[in-house]
Amino acid sequence: MLLQTATGVALPDPMHLEGWEEQDEPLASDPHSDEQTYCFTALRYLLNPDGHYVSMDRWLRLDPHVPSDKLLPDFLIARHLLAQQWGVDEYLPWVVGKAPEVLGEFLSPSSEKADQGEKPERYGKLGVQEYFLFDPDGKYHVPRIQGWRLHRDGSRTALPRRADGGIDSHLLPVRFRLMDDHVGVIDTRTGELALRYEDVQRLLRQEAAARWRAEAARDHEAAARLQEAAARQQAEAAQRREAAARRRAEAAQRQAEQAQQREAEARTVAEVEAAQLRAEMERLRRGGGDDSHR
Repeated sequence: MLLQTATGVALPDPMHLEGWEEQDEPLASDPHSDEQTYCFTALRYLLNPDGHYVSMDRWLRLDPHVPSDKLLPDFLIARHLLAQQWGVDEYLPWVVGKAPEVLGEFLSPSSEKADQGEKPERYGKLGVQEYFLFDPDGKYHVPRIQGWRLHRDGSRTALPRRADGGIDSHLLPVRFRLMDDHVGVIDTRTGELALRYEDVQRLLRQEAAARWRAEAARDHEAAARLQEAAARQQAEAAQRREAAARRRAEAAQRQAEQAQQREAEARTVAEVEAAQLRAEMERLRRGGGDDSHR
């Protein structure tokens, strides 16, 4: 069903959505989509490990006998129903046995009045216990983050606001707080803020760059070690060649010395033999002279 605005623009009636309408926020702004996506991913990160079901833009059926009576909250949380509800297209309270405990809406032109009035009343009567409302653009002149405790009679009670402006869920370990002009989701068990997509990407890039630098440093160290090993092998090979050359020189020197020694010994022998020959010849000569006188 469409509502005709004063300017003639047709917008969907957020309290009477048809089955073929995929979104009750077709004119949602970029800040709206950005904040909704952040809250959804942050809540899943914090709550899925405990088995809590967190969904975004999931049909919530209000009446089992009227299929068209359904709303599309921006985020929906049902405690301890992750395994049962995962992959189901619609949330059917009469099937799972309860209404979701926590719902959240982000204000937009097509659903501002319903988000602030009719929806929380119907949600409370359904059994929803907490309802959070966010103004992502800051243009609706209401607190950027609001939270209520819903009651079965359709009434609601504001959840306490902390000194820092944040609002805690009384059912989940979650605090919503405005930080740097954005909705922040804080884990009240640790006090840690769930990071936004761009922050995660920045950290991942920094981690990847650090890992690349570490790998480059390891590669450089490995190359240096290889070069050092190659240099050591070359030095050792040079030392081996030098030792071999030294051994060859020493062997050649020994051979030369041995040759000299043999030559000296040969000269000595020759000199001795020559002396003996001269002595024999002298003896013979003297012997021959004596025979002539006889």
